[in-house]
Amino acid sequence: MAEKKSTNTEPYILFELAGAVYGMPSRVIQQLQMIEQITPVPQAPPWVDGVAFNRGKVIPAINLRARFGFPR
Repeated sequence: MAEKKSTNTEPYILFELAGAVYGMPSRVIQQLQMIEQITPVPQAPPWVDGVAFNRGKVIPAINLRARFGFPR
């Protein structure tokens, strides 16, 4: 009797950051969108570039390179 291998067919979203590839399950991603305008926020942490407005909501624009200590 052959041994049955389990396979994970869940799709992932892959992205590269500072030469390393990361992945997140696509089920946790709500939306991907190119943002044209980011509004700066005074006294925000250095890794927050500002906020963006999308479909009536204010969404923080986070710079992952800065958040993880890499040069911008």
